[in-house]
Amino acid sequence: MEISFPICFCCKHFDAEHAKRTMGKRVPHRCKSFPTEIPLEVVTLQFDHRLPHPHDQGRQFEIYDNREMLDWYFDRSPDEHIKEWLQLQFDYLDNRRRHGIALPPNMESAEANFLTLVKLYNDSAEGRMRRRSLIWEGPPLDCDLLQILTKAAYDSFDEETRSKYDRILRRRGR
Repeated sequence: MEISFPICFCCKHFDAEHAKRTMGKRVPHRCKSFPTEIPLEVVTLQFDHRLPHPHDQGRQFEIYDNREMLDWYFDRSPDEHIKEWLQLQFDYLDNRRRHGIALPPNMESAEANFLTLVKLYNDSAEGRMRRRSLIWEGPPLDCDLLQILTKAAYDSFDEETRSKYDRILRRRGR
């Protein structure tokens, strides 16, 4: 699994004071979006938190507005270096979403996104995520998260497309 550094450290909602106090300890990071613990899928860049996450309390990633908050980690790097690094992370996420290997998928069509989510949900519900999914490279995903994203994708369809997938989902017993 490829893990990139979390963009959370550059977010204005990140709890940098908590991170400084607990550095080196096995304590989860937190922020205003996720006050107890930032989900693994966000920290490992398996979910693009520039977009809404079902559990983020309506707050998504926003670039920092207090430079001092970053200096403890980025060792006083110039702003342009941090923004360049951040753009590389966004490009990485965009590419992964286009290939359906980061959430929410952003493939060639809404139907491709939906089918990817259904496949991930089925793999997760059947326990395959703990072994190896054919399309997912990250840590096991939360079935509830996948169900919420799949329902949102389904709800975005017109009536004709919904009825097409209703037949498929009924056949599979989902």
